Amino acid sequence: MSTVHDIISAKHRRMEFLWNSKQLKEMVMSIYTPDAQLFYFGDLHIKGHDEILQDFETNYEPNLQLTLIEILNVSDDYIMVLSAYKTSAEGHYQSIWKKTGEDWKMVREFCNDILN
Repeated sequence: MSTVHDIISAKHRRMEFLWNSKQLKEMVMSIYTPDAQLFYFGDLHIKGHDEILQDFETNYEPNLQLTLIEILNVSDDYIMVLSAYKTSAEGHYQSIWKKTGEDWKMVREFCNDILN
C-alpha cells in the first residue's frame, strides 16, 4: 500500500511531466479539484479548472522543476505540502491536498515567495 508521501511524490513528478510536455488541461483535471483556488503573492485569486487552465496557458514557461520539501498531515483527509519550483524564476509554494475517494487532489495553492 502506498503512503501519502509516495502518492504526493508521484503527483509532483506527474505535474512536472504534464507541464513540461504542455499537457496543461490533463494536468489541471488530474491534479486539482474542480473548486480549487490559487493565490499568487497574496493577491491573485484564481478559481476552478477553467480559470486555472487559462492562467497556466497564459503564463506558461517550459522546463518546470518541482521539489517536494515537506508533507504535513493535517487530518485523515487533508495534508499540507511545502514545495519548491524553478523555471526562469524560483521560489516556494504551499498547497493543501484533499483525499477524494482513493485519490488526492490539490484544493488550494499559495505561491508567495520568489527567490530571483
